[in-house]
Amino acid sequence: IFLNFSKNDFYVAEEVAVKGQNEKRPDIVIYVNGIAIAVIEFKRSTVSINEGIRQNLDNQEPRFIERFFTTVQLLVAGNDTEGLRYATTTT
Repeated sequence: IFLNFSKNDFYVAEEVAVKGQNEKRPDIVIYVNGIAIAVIEFKRSTVSINEGIRQNLDNQEPRFIERFFTTVQLLVAGNDTEGLRYATTTT
């Protein structure tokens, strides 16, 4: 199967304000054709990568921005000392 990536629009946005029951601001959101497919949370080197993972999980709860994650396929959390960790939604 040949995939023609040039027929798609790719966008990267930072500090996207998303309103749900509460407003949240994921650090980086990656869009393909206007659909959010990935969310990245970056932390300072003095903050554990686990804080970014917890933030991604919390953001998926109904009390925050659960509906935003209906199209998201990849979650990433990281910092410059521990690297990156990735997962799918709700994991």
